[in-house]
Amino acid sequence: MLTRPLAGHNWASAFAAVTGTEMVAVFDLGAETRAAFVECWGDIPTYDDYPRMLREAQPDIVCIATRQTMHAEQCEQALAAGVRGILCDKPLATSLEEADRIVEACRRGNVPLAFGLD
Repeated sequence: MLTRPLAGHNWASAFAAVTGTEMVAVFDLGAETRAAFVECWGDIPTYDDYPRMLREAQPDIVCIATRQTMHAEQCEQALAAGVRGILCDKPLATSLEEADRIVEACRRGNVPLAFGLD
């Protein structure tokens, strides 16, 4: 997601290509990655704290492209923050229990879940 051309798993380019969408924030634990994202995409608020990003940016849709070990918790946090849609990159989860948590949380919140394969 650190280049602009549409390509596999470049969700930033995919969202940028959709009229009416706007990237409002980005989360990444790595300072270098956050800086590279801003260099590529412009002055977008960056966070190393996911719950803080959700509180401050209040996104309608989140794209979760972090380590799969973080997906279930991040989906649950996004739903608790009131997002209206989730795109989750592959792999969805590291276990069936985590996958069940994600699907059940989205079902309970009546929030669409898209599983990004490419």
